[in-house]
Amino acid sequence: MNSKASSLQITGLILAGGRNTRMGGMDKSRIPVNGAPLIHSIAVLLQSLFPEVILVSNRPDLQRDLPGRAVIASDLYKGRGPLGGLHSGLVHTNEEAVFCVACDMPSLNRKLIERQIDEFQTAVNRGHEILIPRIGELIEPLHGIYLKNLEPLVREICNGEGGYSIRVLLGQARTCYWDLEDVPENRSAFFNLNTPKDLKAHLHSEGSGR
Repeated sequence: MNSKASSLQITGLILAGGRNTRMGGMDKSRIPVNGAPLIHSIAVLLQSLFPEVILVSNRPDLQRDLPGRAVIASDLYKGRGPLGGLHSGLVHTNEEAVFCVACDMPSLNRKLIERQIDEFQTAVNRGHEILIPRIGELIEPLHGIYLKNLEPLVREICNGEGGYSIRVLLGQARTCYWDLEDVPENRSAFFNLNTPKDLKAHLHSEGSGR
């Protein structure tokens, strides 16, 4: 590994700009998990891993009580979904890349993230710009690492005539897919609380100790 790749600095990026329609309008980032809003535990985890944490939210007023340090930013392109949030993160980061997650992922795995950081350094060394975990046919773009120099391409897609999907970006950039073993621990790390049913299932699994 060359010195440039080994010295890459990464920002932790949390996307909290969704409309929460499938959760009945409830702000998913504020769902209480272990006695505190879910966004708090995610922020604390990322702060322990990265020198900088950015939260992209359309309601920054709801996130003023975040623990520790975090930069609060808004979408520069409205209505672009996660792609717009990623763009805002790439614009605001002071580092060379961002590790991007959603605000509704209650089971993020520290060891898995650390492994992914190491894998990203190797991927960049081989000429890649993005690292996305994959389990079989399942990919998780919102557990991905993206180089800051992708910002012009992301902006171009955001300015386009539709197709505002991170998957469009994955098809146009130099994307590396990181294959993981299909085991419950890996799958749970990518679990999202999209609906009340998801929340009920998560609370049940927590109560039963998985």
